[in-house]
Amino acid sequence: QAGAYGMKVKLVSAASALWVDQRKLSQSGQLATSPDGYREQGRAQALYFETDQAQIDLTLQLANFGFFRGGPRASICFVSAEQVQHHRENALLREMAISASCVIIGVFQILLYLLRRQDRAPLGLGLFCIGLSIWIAMQGELLLTQLLPGIPFDWMRKLEYLSLAWMPPAFAF
Repeated sequence: QAGAYGMKVKLVSAASALWVDQRKLSQSGQLATSPDGYREQGRAQALYFETDQAQIDLTLQLANFGFFRGGPRASICFVSAEQVQHHRENALLREMAISASCVIIGVFQILLYLLRRQDRAPLGLGLFCIGLSIWIAMQGELLLTQLLPGIPFDWMRKLEYLSLAWMPPAFAF
């Protein structure tokens, strides 16, 4: 059926390119057949295109030399352009609200600790909340990669796992 369509694509720890009917719709990172010249990038994207054909050809190229779990983190969602836009806006709003709330709570708890240093519980909770906000910002829509596009994705992934590692000890503290 002819019309405007959209796809929700989440590719992580890989370089990729996506074509629709021989037209490049998206490229993320630098594709290569060897580690030399390869650059991974994690992106959650809403991609749009129009067609008047009843059938389309999708071609997805992936390269992964940097991480054992590279590639799609979720199924590629193929629906109308309006549905993709609506879903993406809702997901971004939800993740920004949760992440921002965790940052605010974390900063508030750390400030409480600075005012009363004999009580260490707010420090642990504050560090836990900051770690949780970083981890949340690297899930779903990958907010952190959108806010800081100049930072290499492998550093972002390390930050994600570092925050995940520090949350249990901070919570127990």
